[in-house]
Parts: sequence; structure tokens; C-alpha cells
Amino acid sequence: MAIAPVGGTQGNTASTTVVITLTYTTTAGNTGVVTCHTNVTGEAVVSVVGGGGSAYTKQAGLDDGVNQSTEVWATAAGGLLGDLTTVVTWAAGTGRKGAAIEEYSGVAALGTTNTNSGTSQTPSVAITTQDANNYVVAGHQGQYDNSLTATTGTVRRKINAGTN
Repeated sequence: MAIAPVGGTQGNTASTTVVITLTYTTTAGNTGVVTCHTNVTGEAVVSVVGGGGSAYTKQAGLDDGVNQSTEVWATAAGGLLGDLTTVVTWAAGTGRKGAAIEEYSGVAALGTTNTNSGTSQTPSVAITTQDANNYVVAGHQGQYDNSLTATTGTVRRKINAGTN
């Protein structure tokens, strides 16, 4: 079975909130990927949990130590349990936050991760897929820019966690 995007949603919140509830019904047996962003350094995500019990683990994350952090969480391949909501919880609530969930069918395994940071206006990260026709899922945050576009592939969700 080929990997295919199924759907998803996104949301953002004011600075004092530590929880975002994403209302999107997932299909049992598919795979969920959640990207989480905040515009304050040091505000790590402490949990991502599906309302029906789907378990997520952190796959990758990057905190620039100055003013923003991004994390990617995912279920195991085929690990969605048919949730009506997905709840993202941060350790602190001083910065604006954003999160997005994307659901995929046909995922046999999760692969390698990589991160990169810098000040380029054309950000990139290098990653080698294990098999032909694999998907690469990424989380990106730019301090003052909501104009991200894909040069290869497709941008599925865009969220704005706000500026400092």
C-alpha cells in the first residue's frame, strides 16, 4: 500500500495557554504526525495525546535558544486509534503556540530524523529516505515570516505561532 495523506487540521493560541486541542477525527490504523511551535525559547512540549488513547512520541525538535522552538511528534506506524481530538500540552505558557496534525495511511515504518537552524531566507535540511516513494514530514518556524512554500512536494498545513 502506498503512503497517502488523509487530512488534518491546525490551531494556535494566546500566550498564557499551555494546551491546544486539535479537533480532527483520525482513522484507526493510520499514522498521525503533529508539529508544535512556540515563539518563546524553553517552552518544550510535554505531551501529545489522542483523545481516544493514541500515543505520540517526540521524533525531533529544535530550540534556537533565543526566541522559538519547533517539535515533531508522531504515533507509531499505524498507531492511530480513531481519536476525535488530539491534545498538545506545553511545559509553560508565556509564548504564543501553534500545532498541526496530519494523518497518513499506508505508513509501514517511521524513518530517520534531522534538524537544522540558521538565519537563511531559504531554509533547508538534508535527509536520506530509506526507500523509494517515501514521505518526508517537516516542521519549520521562522520568526517573522508566514510565507513558507514548498519547492519540492506540498505544504499541507501552515500555522502561525505569532511573533515576539
